Amino acid sequence: MHLVQPLLDRLRQVLSEARMLHALGVTHVSCALAALHGLNVEHAAIAGLLHDQSKELAPDFIRTDLQRLSIHIPDEDLDFPSTWHGFHAAAVAQAEYGINEPDILQAVMLHTTGDAGMGPLAQALFIADFAEPCRRRGMAPAVLQTARRSLEEGFALALQAKARHMLGRKGFRLHPKALRALKTYLPRDQWQSLLAGDGTGSARS
Repeated sequence: MHLVQPLLDRLRQVLSEARMLHALGVTHVSCALAALHGLNVEHAAIAGLLHDQSKELAPDFIRTDLQRLSIHIPDEDLDFPSTWHGFHAAAVAQAEYGINEPDILQAVMLHTTGDAGMGPLAQALFIADFAEPCRRRGMAPAVLQTARRSLEEGFALALQAKARHMLGRKGFRLHPKALRALKTYLPRDQWQSLLAGDGTGSARS
């Protein structure tokens, strides 16, 4: 847990109080799920603290800083600047903290959109980001109850609930990664039903 204190110190510098509380809530839930399902709790704590450390940075700054690190935003992410904070946080984790564990980096990068091929830690962080106590979302208790029993089922429920909410918001487009996640982890009839409305929405948080 040697990285926890440096990460906490950084969060106090770069996040508002409300976002800091969210990060702590996500960390708590992700660690609890990790412990329940035999995952690496330290990795869960690090991912939880990292996931939103770049959330309050301007997209232009994120783009410039990634260029400084010789990292380019993937083409499919270019039209979704609200999701860049996960990509940037993972890059900073590697460059500044020497964090190279694939499960941590995947969890941080995909906590906003999801994607196909989500590992258990990434699923736990996605659930925690959706359902930590500060969110006060109506589906949060059901998601957490399900996730305690089955991480995979809890993730699918969180993914479905988040997509339903975002697809109802006019003017947002579904990220290609979120679409892949829906098609991978939900039964065909469920994701087809979700997309049968107006086909718009953006998986972001």
